[in-house]
Amino acid sequence: MKPRFIKLFLALFLPFASFLLLAHFLFYYNNKYENNPVYPIGGVMFCSDSDLSGDSVIFLAHQWNFFPGKQYTPSDFNEKKVTGGTFLTLGSFGNFSLGSTSEASNGTATYRLTLSLPDTARTYSLYLPEIFSAYTLYLNEEKVCSQGNPDLAHYKDLIGNKEISFTASGTVHITIIATNYSHIYSGITYPPAFGTVTAIQKYLSTRLFISGITLAAIFLFSACSLFFFCRLKHKNALIFTILCGLFFVISLYPVLFSYGSYSVFPWYPLEIACLTAMYPCMVLLQGTILNLPKKLIRHETLIFGSCVVLSLVFTLFLHGSTHFAKIYSEFLFLYKAGCALLLLFQAYYSYQKELHTSPILLIGTVLFAASLTADRMYPGYEPIYGGWFQEIGTFLLVISIGYELWQDLSKTYRAKLLLEEETHYLAKQIEIQKAHYQELTERIDESIRLRHDHRHHMQTVTTYLQNNEREKALEYLAQYAEQREQKGRIVLCRNMLADAILQYYQTLCKNNDVAFECLANLPQTLSIPDTDFSILFGNLLENAWEAASQTPENAYIRVQIQPQKNNIVAMIENSCKKEPIQKANRFFSTKHSGMGIGTQSARLIVDKAKGVISFEPKDEIFVVRFVLPNTVK
Repeated sequence: MKPRFIKLFLALFLPFASFLLLAHFLFYYNNKYENNPVYPIGGVMFCSDSDLSGDSVIFLAHQWNFFPGKQYTPSDFNEKKVTGGTFLTLGSFGNFSLGSTSEASNGTATYRLTLSLPDTARTYSLYLPEIFSAYTLYLNEEKVCSQGNPDLAHYKDLIGNKEISFTASGTVHITIIATNYSHIYSGITYPPAFGTVTAIQKYLSTRLFISGITLAAIFLFSACSLFFFCRLKHKNALIFTILCGLFFVISLYPVLFSYGSYSVFPWYPLEIACLTAMYPCMVLLQGTILNLPKKLIRHETLIFGSCVVLSLVFTLFLHGSTHFAKIYSEFLFLYKAGCALLLLFQAYYSYQKELHTSPILLIGTVLFAASLTADRMYPGYEPIYGGWFQEIGTFLLVISIGYELWQDLSKTYRAKLLLEEETHYLAKQIEIQKAHYQELTERIDESIRLRHDHRHHMQTVTTYLQNNEREKALEYLAQYAEQREQKGRIVLCRNMLADAILQYYQTLCKNNDVAFECLANLPQTLSIPDTDFSILFGNLLENAWEAASQTPENAYIRVQIQPQKNNIVAMIENSCKKEPIQKANRFFSTKHSGMGIGTQSARLIVDKAKGVISFEPKDEIFVVRFVLPNTVK
């Protein structure tokens, strides 16, 4: 009971607590809202030379002067025509309503922040992440850039990341007019980054590098899963490929919007669809891995799939309603939390009841649940590098599902390869038996003919002797004996199974100008089962034949197999065109991509018989030696 409790503690509480500790650390040391060298006061950010030295990046998250429903230009501020306004921390509300159900979430607004820079003029960069869904940027009185058209009469959405470089000193006023009628978010949701050109470039390149590593890992998972699906036609492999594809699309967005600008539709509804569609895939895969009832899995998948549809309906048709925006926010939380609790319960129940013995899937599910908990505990978190808590947790859950799935798929794939190999050698054995039967049939027919002709030969010899032609009689008998010897069958081995295999490859070598040397002295009965010996011996001889037949000159196969005390000692040597590629004591196949199955199958059979086998490629020669115990006298 105690070891079981310890296992459950390690699988449940330790991962959960570890992730929350990681989240706490990231919140204070990898957070745009917390990890800043300087903070604004009264809407003014005072930046000294030390604040902007080295690779320091300042995230403009706090104390923005916010004017909802207004489109104020710098001239309006200079002429003191502005009214109202409130100080705002970006991302606090996500739209223009500021949390009030009586205000519209869509519309227009003006943001303004003042920078107090050192007196010496320097070149700086301002990095603006996605602003929803159209905006115009002013630096002091100068209009610097626009994305889309925020003018209410000619509104056009266009979203993308922007980096603006400018030379300045002293006071710089940043004014942004933003309009949104297309997205569930409105205005500036993600804090801009400010610093020297070098610092901003280093920051952006590091972010893109991390995104690239993540995308490469997801693509690798997807490619491996697609390979298994193509080879095994396994439904779970296809579902995992789809899951990785959905996660890939979501993770691609930061890179996509760093190199271009795009309209809200269809890109952002596609992002929402991919995000919500991941959960039914995870539920379906986990249920299959844990061998849950198929009817239960179908019902769970149907419920979460219907939530995907509801999410899309809101994103496309109801995003402008503040009331529905609040409902949608709660709906998404309940959707994610419900999925996490379901996955956690199923994984815990299966592991606790020992229906599924590996703790990997349970740990991955716990980490995913912990990421959603951390997301609620630290709502004011936006990563400087890497992803949000939920993205990290989802990535870890996908890895755990992939691990469990690939364990099963790799076993199935190995079994499939071994079955194909055994089928191949069974077909080869049938071919050998057919050739052996054909040879026996020919020998029987030859024996009938010899018996038929024997009387004529005896009459001829009798006639020579009656005529006292003894020399002619002897010469005739010698010719007759020579003909019998040429037509006689040479037995290569007393063991019938080994002899049939040797006879088959001897004939192949004879017909293809490959020298075949054989010294085989096996007893009629062996300790190893006939099926195993047939696969082992036939496998090795087939490999030798295929290598020798491709040798341009001096092709040969040499076989030596004989008993020594209580063992069978064998050596098969053959010429080869080039030395086979070897890795980790295994050989790459010359018939298909990947590792060879034949040599691996031979190792398994010899190991099963408690024998020893070695493969020695050297200088266009390949030598196989094996020793098998043989207790049959």
